[in-house]
Amino acid sequence: MARQREATAPRAAASISSRITALLGPTNTGKTHRAVERMLSHDSGMLGFPLRLLAREVYDRVVDRVGFDDVALITGEEKRVPSSARYFICTVEAMPLDLEVDFLGVDEIQLAAHPQRGHTFTDRLLYRRGRSETWFLGSQSVEHLVAELVPTARIRRHPRLSELRSAGQSRLGQLKAGTAVVAFTAARVYELAERVRRRKGGAAVVLGALSPRARNAQVALYQSGDVDYLVATDAIGMGLNLSINHVAFADLRKFDGQKSRHLELAELGQIAGRAGRHLQDGTFGTLAPEPELPFEVVQALETHHFPREKQLWWRSPELDFSSLQRLLDSLRTPAPSPRLRRMDQAEDHQALERLAALPSVQRAAHGHEAVELLWQVAQIPDYRKVLFEQHLVLLEAIYEQLRAQGMRLDTDWLAGRVERLDDPRGDIEAILTRMAFVRTWTYVAHHRSWVHDAPHWQARTREIEDRLSDALHQALVLRFVDRNKVFAEAPSADAPRTTRRGSAPDSVPQGNEEPPDQSHPFAALQALRERLAPTRVEPPQTILDRVREHPEALELGSDGQIALRDPERGDQLLGALTGGADPLSPSVRLAPALRQDRLLLQELTAFSKRVVDGYFGALRAAGRSELGAPGRGLVYQLEQEVGCVDARRAREQLALLAPGERARLEELGVVFGKRFVYLSQLLGQRALAHRRAWLCVAAKLPDVPPGAVRLTAQGAARDALRQLGFPRLAQQSIRVDLYERLLTHLAERERSAPSEGFALPVEVCHWLGLPRAELPPLLEALGYAPADRQGSRWRRVRRRAAERRKGSRRRGTQGRQT
Repeated sequence: MARQREATAPRAAASISSRITALLGPTNTGKTHRAVERMLSHDSGMLGFPLRLLAREVYDRVVDRVGFDDVALITGEEKRVPSSARYFICTVEAMPLDLEVDFLGVDEIQLAAHPQRGHTFTDRLLYRRGRSETWFLGSQSVEHLVAELVPTARIRRHPRLSELRSAGQSRLGQLKAGTAVVAFTAARVYELAERVRRRKGGAAVVLGALSPRARNAQVALYQSGDVDYLVATDAIGMGLNLSINHVAFADLRKFDGQKSRHLELAELGQIAGRAGRHLQDGTFGTLAPEPELPFEVVQALETHHFPREKQLWWRSPELDFSSLQRLLDSLRTPAPSPRLRRMDQAEDHQALERLAALPSVQRAAHGHEAVELLWQVAQIPDYRKVLFEQHLVLLEAIYEQLRAQGMRLDTDWLAGRVERLDDPRGDIEAILTRMAFVRTWTYVAHHRSWVHDAPHWQARTREIEDRLSDALHQALVLRFVDRNKVFAEAPSADAPRTTRRGSAPDSVPQGNEEPPDQSHPFAALQALRERLAPTRVEPPQTILDRVREHPEALELGSDGQIALRDPERGDQLLGALTGGADPLSPSVRLAPALRQDRLLLQELTAFSKRVVDGYFGALRAAGRSELGAPGRGLVYQLEQEVGCVDARRAREQLALLAPGERARLEELGVVFGKRFVYLSQLLGQRALAHRRAWLCVAAKLPDVPPGAVRLTAQGAARDALRQLGFPRLAQQSIRVDLYERLLTHLAERERSAPSEGFALPVEVCHWLGLPRAELPPLLEALGYAPADRQGSRWRRVRRRAAERRKGSRRRGTQGRQT
């Protein structure tokens, strides 16, 4: 998009009236939480974040507060923009700059000093405002620059919620559970993860090159307690809120793309600040043989006092696309302040200069449209991080395709480059390389004007990236997690134990004490260990032969355990599901006594996939061969949401479904309800047990008794309950088919008595096993209100009127309490 069109005249007026606040401080001060709350106090707003993962996390949080219809997610690789959206959660680079909102906020504003991305953050700092209020969040290292460049900004400082202390130097064997070991090259991370596996049983690995899906799966491996250690690059320094007790620096130098240099204090502080979250204190230090940090560095990290940035990077917002030379000249426009430094080393600028020197590009880049297109192509990120010359070859090919094919890439040319990447085989490096290529094509596919059938290519590249991500996660687990040692170091069932993250000890319950939380993702594995201990265990080869001879005897329980059923010899517990990239792609862990039998592990993994395919296989096949892009998108959402999708989230796909596609999906068991789209075959008792097995790996869920129509779901996440097939309504969790029956029944009652309201539908109490007193809250949650004082008759009210009435009752209650 042309920057000269982005920098619109109304921004000056907005900057005059907007109240500007700079919320500055170290990590773990609650800045982001305050910004979200402030945005929601306005009628409209936009927040820009430095990472797609962080934007997605905040998007989910805001959706839970205000609903899908009011929230948009906009990143370079994902766009969800409902027509009624009022709040926009974006990456900073993807913020729609021609959109006016009441509140605008930008997170991590100190990145304006970053030599590659800084100019984008500086642009938001200088030129972008909310109509009523603007917030900038970040480190105090840019406080003086913000005060000088934005003199009307009100500076607010917040202290860290927990303390950060130095723990000096540690050896690998001394590291305690909840430690993140940090290095700065992939080779060094692999080396350290291998050492942690040998000494400690296993580690999760986080690299900047991982896809969001693979990174989430590795983080889930750590957060759930499957492994106690994390080995990472500085990718954990921003946007990943983890339960880390200690950060150990294995290296203090990094290669920044141009030279190897010592980490700056602010970089050390950003990474060390990951230790300790909310009110839990954290520690940092070095890993031998790296020497201890100097005293002055330790003091700076503990007190969060870092050197002030001298300049921010800046690029002219007024770019001239009338000719290639004028575009290059406008990019070289001098900065308007000594506090600003002209951006001259960004990858897109370097790519443009190199492309402009090519004869083929010089022949094609004539006229405003052609020059602007070249600038857009130059901005395609180099996810592969190969030789820059190879990246330029790709950019040149894309530009020539677009110019020769009427501004669209040739479909066969694109398919030839995308389809060959759909190969999950190979080692970690091979999968990472293919994933980087896929990310490039995902970025290209989100330029809708560049490709024919953009939704198809967006879904296709996402499908390939997901498959590669799952394969990568499995490869990382296989290489860096020693399952035998993790099991061997698990605490015994008859001895007190301390939790992995160093919190208060808990012990075996005595008397009337409440038992441990059995819905914890890996509580099943401890139970599995206890149940196997007193019994004789057959040799792994014997079990493998039985599994191969009678695969139908394998059974997946609702707690995630996999058992081999045999009425003659007795049931044999073989393993359990553990966290994967998503609920339908779990990993499998063998029982302790079976050791690391690779062949048996492969058989159980194949069984786990067969269970999933039994419900989703026909849908997936239809998506590949029969359905268009909207149908494939809906199938994808049904998979991601474990068979129950909020219809508001799938509004675009539902609106574009062809009648034949809708009928085909109905044949395959998809039910299109008023509020939810769900799979009917996932509502049986056996299917609900499998659903719970997939979901309880990552979420706390109640048991599902036979024939259950509603659940008591205290402490369970709303999304997890919906995915289980029991969406929340008021204080109840109702089975989705009965939820839809209730909606249909109320609509019929409403049509039969449109003016005076309908009688309280007490028959619903019989369907749901509810006392009559609990029915009115359900009706209110669905947008109905009493039509008389006795509450004997009810009618639908407008949503906003119901919200005002609810708010009025809340204020009245607070007044009475006061």
